[in-house]
Amino acid sequence: MNLNIVSLTYLFLILAPFVIASYFTLTSFFDRDFKGIVYLAGLILSCFVGVFLGNVLTFIPYTKPNSALCNMISINQINEISRLLPLGPIILGYTFAYIYYAIVKYKFVSQNINTIIFFTVLILFDIVWKVKNMCHNLWQISASLTIGGLIGLLWGYIINSTNNKNLVIITGINNKEVCSTPKYPKFKCKKGKKMEEKN
Repeated sequence: MNLNIVSLTYLFLILAPFVIASYFTLTSFFDRDFKGIVYLAGLILSCFVGVFLGNVLTFIPYTKPNSALCNMISINQINEISRLLPLGPIILGYTFAYIYYAIVKYKFVSQNINTIIFFTVLILFDIVWKVKNMCHNLWQISASLTIGGLIGLLWGYIINSTNNKNLVIITGINNKEVCSTPKYPKFKCKKGKKMEEKN
């Protein structure tokens, strides 16, 4: 494969879902928490559902990739795992929905404008690329994004309902930027004119 702007764009788009998934998993590994494992479990579930539906719904007409650009990179025939639904949009849809759920729930939208814009542009760019180069039609990509997005929202709801913030990926803040109650607070009580300090 010759490296030019077209091949580099394709390389970026084909690897972006895997790079993003690896980023969250490795960040969790280095931070020594379970956020990445929880994220990865939901991601595997969404990919499994997408592959299952993509291979079961044989009666639905679909666009078979007929451009040389669509098969420029093949990792162990991974592009043939799902007959109908591409895995890249499933991963992007799941990741965006899973993170977005926590962003909205904990009211970190203003701190995460860059994250929202990044995923929106990446997904739109991926759609345009796939449709323009006849890798998949708009219906296939929309179905993949919908499946990934719905499972991402559902997984986000399940994990956030445990009320364990150590399992939730919240972008825009550092893990150390968490408020906690002091262990031994001091209260000042006023009795008439005298002030006394109580532990």
